[in-house]
Amino acid sequence: MTYLDNLLEECLNELDRGIPLEKIVQHVPSEAAEILPLLRLAAVTRELPHPSMASTKARAQRGRIMKFARSNAQPERRFSWRFAMAQLSMVAALVVVALLTIGFTGPRGSRYATLSDVQGIVEVFDGQDWRMAANGERVHAGEKVRTRIDSQAALLFYEGSHSQLGGDTEVTLEKARGGWNRSLDVDVYQAKGLSTHTVAPLQGKNSHFVVGTGLGQAAVRGTIFDVEVIHGTSRFSVHRGTVEVTYGQERTLLTAGQVIVVEEGGAATQPAYAFDVQGPIEAMVGDQWTVGNLSFFVDPALVAGGNWNLDDWVRVRGRILADGSLVADWIQLVSGDKVMAHFSGLVESIGAESWVVGGKTVMIDSNTEIEAGLAIGDPVEVGFVVVESGDWLALEIVSIKEKSVESIPGTVTGTNTRTPQATFTSTTVPSQTQSPVPPTGTQPPGAQLTPTAVPVAGCAVGEDQPEIITLAERYGVTPAEILYWFCQGYGFGEIDLAYELAQGAGVPVSTVFEMVESGMGWGLIKQTLQPATATPEPTSTLKPTDEPKPTKEPEPTDEPKPTKEPKPTDEPKPTKDK
Repeated sequence: MTYLDNLLEECLNELDRGIPLEKIVQHVPSEAAEILPLLRLAAVTRELPHPSMASTKARAQRGRIMKFARSNAQPERRFSWRFAMAQLSMVAALVVVALLTIGFTGPRGSRYATLSDVQGIVEVFDGQDWRMAANGERVHAGEKVRTRIDSQAALLFYEGSHSQLGGDTEVTLEKARGGWNRSLDVDVYQAKGLSTHTVAPLQGKNSHFVVGTGLGQAAVRGTIFDVEVIHGTSRFSVHRGTVEVTYGQERTLLTAGQVIVVEEGGAATQPAYAFDVQGPIEAMVGDQWTVGNLSFFVDPALVAGGNWNLDDWVRVRGRILADGSLVADWIQLVSGDKVMAHFSGLVESIGAESWVVGGKTVMIDSNTEIEAGLAIGDPVEVGFVVVESGDWLALEIVSIKEKSVESIPGTVTGTNTRTPQATFTSTTVPSQTQSPVPPTGTQPPGAQLTPTAVPVAGCAVGEDQPEIITLAERYGVTPAEILYWFCQGYGFGEIDLAYELAQGAGVPVSTVFEMVESGMGWGLIKQTLQPATATPEPTSTLKPTDEPKPTKEPEPTDEPKPTKEPKPTDEPKPTKDK
């Protein structure tokens, strides 16, 4: 707008507000006098009366308007099946899309597992770092869980199935999904250790529960089974139900009480019934060992590198071959003063004084507990002892026939879900050593070792404790050093983590325990030592580009020489008048 336009608009606004024209004109500058006629015309127009329509004309005009409105009105809709079906189809499509969306995602709790029964040192790896785990924590697909020595934890799934992790075990939850019909689709990869899986009967054809190792995998639809990864082998054993074990291009179906061992290279043993015995080593003659009066074959490679001695307390798991001989698959030092043994097989005969189970004859007496309703052909588990005569005396015989595995909501307690194992008191006790002495060589000169944890009362533990030997070998220290920290009141899982952090950060292990005694939690200790223990990021394989050389600053150009002013042109000479 121009100046005059703006001024005219302001003046008209003042007229609308009721200001007299005379006052408005007084303020109009002389150079804007040309707007005065317009202002006077506007003032006169505002004083004129507004025209009104005659009543007859008004009624006639209203009639014409109403007629036009009626002629353009929408016709009244009548019910149409075609229209109704179209609307219903649209609604049904929206419902289907919603149901499919909900169906694919499933219940919220089906997309993760919940940690429970956390005891000792348990950690979760979320793709960035290991962190201390706690009860109730959620583990999602892609995350790892590991337990330290003498520690344990359980993974609970939304419909009641759960996986119990023993000590020194590591698993990855590769997949966790479920549906509203309580279907479950779970993949677990086990890198090491022992796990026991209790799987509720799976619903729907798309339900799966698979536990894989580097050598094979077990797939189930409702059962209880163990997976052990140790000594370069994968061992699958079944307590209830059936398990399909896949290794290489082969598949084997295991029933209750059976076991199979898959070795590196894909070779696997024939399915066989299992035995489990715990007690002192009574004899080691060549490849024949005797534990708890039970003799079995031991492959030298299985015990190579170990320091095995008579009276060492061990637990042995193995197989009963078709010819009745026993072969050990797994031997581990254990602590305790109880001897226990059990095996599984099919009932072949039932007598008043003896039964034949899996080709083995077991004696029974008035103290033998036998589950009611057992018949020939039933799979059973037998808890027994070997008496002086060499006979196997059954303490209990229970069925392991496939049953519905009940969902177990809430917290899982205990270390496994097996049937009770027979035990009897042995007169042999583990050897004891003198009170441990403070470790040497774990702190710099002049540093004082001042752990203040409450010592274990009496500390009646020997250096031959299996956990002590394992940790000493793992971290290259003496068993006496591990024993010292144990007798200060620290658990084996805590000792395991402390040595890992100390060696990774390059500090004495006493420094880590002093941090514990100062009140720091393990999570904070890990964060404090993280800069020293963090894994360096992989360097790029690309060669670094040469840094650009600094460009020379442009030299200042010579100032332009002043141009010469043009000479004034000569004035034209006056022409001579003719």
